[in-house]
Amino acid sequence: MEARRAPETDPAHLLHRDPDGRNRQFALELGAERFVVNTGNPEDLVKVIREVLEMRKRGGPAAVPPDVAEKTVYLKRHNELLARKLEDKMRQLEQAYRGLQRDIAERKRAEETQARLAAIVEHSNDAIIGRALDGTITAWNAAAERILGYTAAEAIGRELTEIQPPELRPEIAERRKLLLAGQPGDNGKTVRIAKDGRRIEMEVSGSPIKDHSGSIIGTAAIFRDISDRKRTERELQHKTEIVLLLEQLARAANEAVSPEAAMEICLRRICENGDWVLGRVASFQTAELRSKPEHSQWFCMEPARFDAFMRYSDHYEFTGGYSVFSHRVLRDRCPVWLPDLTALDTARLTRLAMAAGAGLKAAFAFPVIVAGEVAAFLEFFATETRQPDALLMEAVDSVASQFARMIERSRATEVQARLAAIVEYSNDAIIGRAIDGTITSWNAAAERIFGYTAAEVVGRDPVEIFPLELRQVIAEHRKLLNAGQLVPEYETVRIHKDGRRVDVAASVSAIKDNGGSIIGIAAILRDITGRKQAEETQAKLAAIVEHSSDAIIGRTLDRTIISWNAAAERILGYTAAEVMGRDLVEIYPPEVRQEIAERRKLISTGQPVPNYESVRITKDGRRVDVAISTSQIKDHTGRVIGTASLLRDISERKRAERILRNYTARLQTVSRKLLEVQEDERRRLARELHDQVGQVLTALKINLQVIERQPAAAPVASTIAECAQIADAALQQLRTLMLDLRPPQLDELGLAAALRTHAERMVVPANLALHFSAPAVPPKTPPAIEIVCFRITQEALTNILRHAGARNVWIELAVDGDGLKLTVRDDGKGFDLAEAHRRAVGGGSIGLLSMEERAVLADGRVEISTAPGAGTTVRAMFSLQAAQAISSS
Repeated sequence: MEARRAPETDPAHLLHRDPDGRNRQFALELGAERFVVNTGNPEDLVKVIREVLEMRKRGGPAAVPPDVAEKTVYLKRHNELLARKLEDKMRQLEQAYRGLQRDIAERKRAEETQARLAAIVEHSNDAIIGRALDGTITAWNAAAERILGYTAAEAIGRELTEIQPPELRPEIAERRKLLLAGQPGDNGKTVRIAKDGRRIEMEVSGSPIKDHSGSIIGTAAIFRDISDRKRTERELQHKTEIVLLLEQLARAANEAVSPEAAMEICLRRICENGDWVLGRVASFQTAELRSKPEHSQWFCMEPARFDAFMRYSDHYEFTGGYSVFSHRVLRDRCPVWLPDLTALDTARLTRLAMAAGAGLKAAFAFPVIVAGEVAAFLEFFATETRQPDALLMEAVDSVASQFARMIERSRATEVQARLAAIVEYSNDAIIGRAIDGTITSWNAAAERIFGYTAAEVVGRDPVEIFPLELRQVIAEHRKLLNAGQLVPEYETVRIHKDGRRVDVAASVSAIKDNGGSIIGIAAILRDITGRKQAEETQAKLAAIVEHSSDAIIGRTLDRTIISWNAAAERILGYTAAEVMGRDLVEIYPPEVRQEIAERRKLISTGQPVPNYESVRITKDGRRVDVAISTSQIKDHTGRVIGTASLLRDISERKRAERILRNYTARLQTVSRKLLEVQEDERRRLARELHDQVGQVLTALKINLQVIERQPAAAPVASTIAECAQIADAALQQLRTLMLDLRPPQLDELGLAAALRTHAERMVVPANLALHFSAPAVPPKTPPAIEIVCFRITQEALTNILRHAGARNVWIELAVDGDGLKLTVRDDGKGFDLAEAHRRAVGGGSIGLLSMEERAVLADGRVEISTAPGAGTTVRAMFSLQAAQAISSS
C-alpha cells in the first residue's frame, strides 16, 4: 500500500517481487494483470518506468515502450511455465523458512527452560550437588556453598570426600552404586561435615542424571539442612524432660512419708534425669551458715569409686579459703556450673582437685533459700566435660523451691516433735512467744483450736487471732509480763482462721532464762466450748476419712468394726451397713489369719505395728493386694482402745511386679536353654564332622595311601575317581552343615529367596505342599529383620514337621506400610497354646519363647493363633524403620 501512495517519487519499489515471484505492483501501475519483469538491467527498467509514469501524468496513453515489451512477457500467454516454476520454488523457500522459524522457537524455549531450571537450582534453599560417573562434582549451587562452607571453585572437579563422615562412607558408596545402576534414590536422613568441621544433620534425596538417550551420565543429590529442626526437637524433648522432672519432684515432695525420704527420691530423680554420677544435698539446721553442713544426703552410681571423695566432702569446711564452686554458691547465692574441672587451677582448690583425681570432670551446684537464708545447697558431678544446660539453669529456681518446701517441712516437723515432747497429749493450746510477740512455738492443739499451722504462724505475731476490741487489753498484759508482773488466769476470745470466735481460758506466764531474765511468754489456752469443739473436730476428721482414696477401717480391741469409709466399700465390696459391728473374717485369706492374730497381740500391748503388705478377699471373691498401715486409737488418758487400719490397693503394682518376675524367669529360661541348645549344636556338629566328614576324609586318605604304594606304572584311574567321589561327598556334607548354620542365600539373594530355598529344602522332601508368596518385598531388608524372620520360619517349619501332621504349608512375606509381616501357616492338628507356654516357662521347650524373644530384640512382635484340630498360624510383624535403626546401631 505504501508503494501505491508514492510511485512517482521512488519507482524502484516497483521492481520488488512478491513471494510467488510476481511484480504485482509493476503490473498494476502499467495496467496489466500479471507481469514478470525479465530485464537484465534494473536501472534501465527504472528509467523506462519513469517515462511511462511521466506520460500518464501528462495525460497520454500508458503504453509500454517497445524495448520494454520485448523484455516483458505477458504471463497469460507466454510465461505460464516460468510462473509455475517460480511458484514451486517460492513454496519450497516458504516451507524452509517456516521450518527454520520452528527450530529457532524450539531452541529458544529450550534455552528459556534451561535458564529457569538453572535459576531454580541456584536460588534453591537446599544444597543441590551434581556428580559425574567418576564421583567428581560437576554442580554446586549457592545453598551448598552456604550450608557446607565450600565455594563452587573449591568443590567442582573434585570428589570432596571431606564432607562425608568416615562412618557413613561405605553406606554413601553403596547408595551411589544403586543410583548409577538406575535405581531411584531413597529419601532419608544423613550427616555431612562442613568446611569448619561442624556435623550437619540433613535430609537427602538422590537420583541418577541421564542424557537425551537415557544413558546415566552422573548423579544428583538434594540436601536439606535439618539441623535447626533437629535442634528444636532436642530442645523440646529436653524441655519436656525438665517439666516431667519438676512434676516428679513435686509429687515426691508431696507423697513421701518424710522430708528426708522426699529429698532422697528427688536427688535420685535429678541425677538419673541428668546422668549425674554423683549428687548431694547438704543442709544446715539453722538459718545461720556454719563452717560445714550438719547433714548430707548422697546419691552415687559408683559408691566404691567415689567413697573417699564423699567422706572428704562431708568433713570439708566452707569458711575461709578460696573456691570457685561451693563457696561461691553460698556467698553469692547463685548457681555455679564448672564445665571442665581439669581446666581449673586446682592448686588452691583441694576438694575440686580431689574430684578431678577421682575422674569427675564437670560440676554443678545451686543454693536452696528458705526465709531469705541459704538453708542448703545441691551439687552434682559428671564423669565427662559438660557445657552449661540453659534449660536446667532456668529450672533451678523451681527445683530449689521444691527442696525449700521439703526443708521447711522438715523444720516444722522438728518443731512439732519438740512441742510433742513438752505436751505430748495436751488438749490445750500451748503457745510460746518472744519478747516482741512473735510466736516461737505452736502445738498441735493450738493448730486444732485456731486453725493455723505452725508453719503459718511461727516467726510471726498473728494479730488476726485477736478480736479488735481486745487488742488493747492484750497489749497491757504483755507489758505486765515483760515487766515481771503476774497476770491472773482469765477467760477471753480468740478468732479462728476461718473467722469463728473461740472462747478460751487463758493462762499466761513469763519464760525466764537461767539468769532470771525474761526471754519470752508462754500461754496456755484451753478451749472451753468443750463438747461442741470436739464434735466439730470429729466431723472434720470423719470427712477426711470418708473422702480418702485409701480404705480406712476403725476397730475396737475385740476387732469389731466401728468405722468403714467409702474407699473401703469400693475396694472390698462390702457396704458399711454390712460390716458395722462385725469382725468380718471373710476378708482374710486363711493363710494370713495367724499373722493377723500376732499383730493383734502387738496392738493390745501398745507396741507399734510396722507397715506391711498383705492380701484381702473382696465380697465377690477376688484377692486384692493391699499395703496396710495400722495405728492405735487412744482415749484422752492415752489408753489404747482400738486400731485404725489404712489399706491401699496395690493390685496394679503387684501385677506389674509379677509380670516383671515372670518375664525375668522367661529370660533366664531362654538363656539357659539357649546355652544348652548351643552346646547340643556343638556336639551335633562335632558328631557330624566326626561320623560323616571325618570318615569320608579317612577313606580318602586310605585311597591316597593305596595310590602312593602302587607301582608307578600301575593303573590308578579308578582309585582317583573314587577319591573324587569321596571328596564330593565330603563337600556336600560340609555344604549341608553350613546351610544349617546360616544359608548363604540370606546374604546373597535376600530374605525372600532364602526363605523359599530353606522351605523347599525342608518341606518338599516331607511330601508337604508348599505355598510361598512374597509380593513387593524389597530384595534387601534390614539385617536385624532378615535373620529374625529366617530363624522364626526355621523354628516354625521344624515344629510343623515334628508335630503338626499337616498336608499344606503356607509362607507369606509382605510389606504393610512401614512394616514387614511374616506369616507361616499349616493345616495340621494344632495344639493348646496356653499349655505350651506353661511348658516353655518351665523349661520344657524354648521354641515359642525363642520366637517371641527374637522378635522383641528386633523391635517386633509375634502372634500365634492355634487350637487343637484347627492348624497353627505364626505371624511376626516388624517396623522396617526401627529395624534399620537397630542394624545401624
